[in-house]
Amino acid sequence: MIKSPLIALSHRYFNLVSNCLNELILSGNKTNIISRLEDNIDFDEATKWSDIRIIEPILFNFYHGIELMLKGILKLYGIEFGKNHNIETLYKNVHDLLIDNKKTKPILEILGKYTSRDNSDNLFNGFFKLNDISPKKYYIALRYPYLNNEFKLFNYKCLRYMENTDKNFSEEIISDIKLLKNNLVNL
Repeated sequence: MIKSPLIALSHRYFNLVSNCLNELILSGNKTNIISRLEDNIDFDEATKWSDIRIIEPILFNFYHGIELMLKGILKLYGIEFGKNHNIETLYKNVHDLLIDNKKTKPILEILGKYTSRDNSDNLFNGFFKLNDISPKKYYIALRYPYLNNEFKLFNYKCLRYMENTDKNFSEEIISDIKLLKNNLVNL
């Protein structure tokens, strides 16, 4: 049984992410095709589940699920977080809260993997470094094409066109989501 409405909602976001990434894997993550037609109908159909079309919304939902889970954990322990979207701060608060509980180590490891720019296991380090941002800016970087009023466009190329490597990337996220869900009973 899920103990928090925030954690329950995070599961819905994680389900959406897992389902979309499974479709991406099943489709072969195509980024180009050869067609006799001059219009884009074949291309659109062949690439509808590829990272070039859907990776930003998938990753936004993934990170939003992480944010909801972090907030849900804090709420379970009676800790207020306000209108904070800073995923690094939320993680630090959860980490400090759970660090002494050996049973929650898998949760902390997985959440830490995606919330620290300096974590070498972070699948998104290339994106964060390329755009000179940290995970706390995911909320903007995966939602808008530029940062506030700076109009400096984010570069998404390291998240796209991963035809040969993306299956591992997608499978790792799916696996981490399953591990998070399975370990929530240890809270």
